[in-house]
Amino acid sequence: SAAARLADWDTAHQLGRRIAGPGVSVPAVQRARMREDFGELVPLAESLISDRTGMVVAGFRSRAWVMARSEWIRANLTGMQRLLEPLAERVLTAKPGRAEIRRKAMGAQAGALFGYVARRVLGQYDVFLPPDDEGLLYFVGPNVAEVEQRFALPSRDFRLWVAIHEVTHRVQFGAAPWLRGHLRGLV
Repeated sequence: SAAARLADWDTAHQLGRRIAGPGVSVPAVQRARMREDFGELVPLAESLISDRTGMVVAGFRSRAWVMARSEWIRANLTGMQRLLEPLAERVLTAKPGRAEIRRKAMGAQAGALFGYVARRVLGQYDVFLPPDDEGLLYFVGPNVAEVEQRFALPSRDFRLWVAIHEVTHRVQFGAAPWLRGHLRGLV
């Protein structure tokens, strides 16, 4: 793909992982509980939002993916590749020289950016997922656990708040199907 020739995505992932670090340790039992909580809270959040707004989402149901920071980086780098494909074709056609230097530099920039953000993001609705993955919501487990611990928050209440935030984005895009294509067209 053109996006693969534009940036070194493996470098981006490696650098992003180093910058992000693993986050707080989340024992296996706690990770399992977090997965169960988000698995229950995401449909609840969708129901609360739909009841309050009257907006509904067609297609796949909303579902949670509780992930590590490195998984969040990988998912977002993959999404960025899909998003940049049309732009990459134009850039590579217009400026074909110094490809390897450009690939490494772009990979390092993307990795640094996503590594930094991965230390802070709690959840995400990825607008540019392929159709088969529609409805998937990301929750960065170590970051959620860290905020809960730091501020002594009731886990289930905080997780519901995060779920409502992310599901709201999904409902917004689901209620305005033209919006995804419009955003993609801006690139």
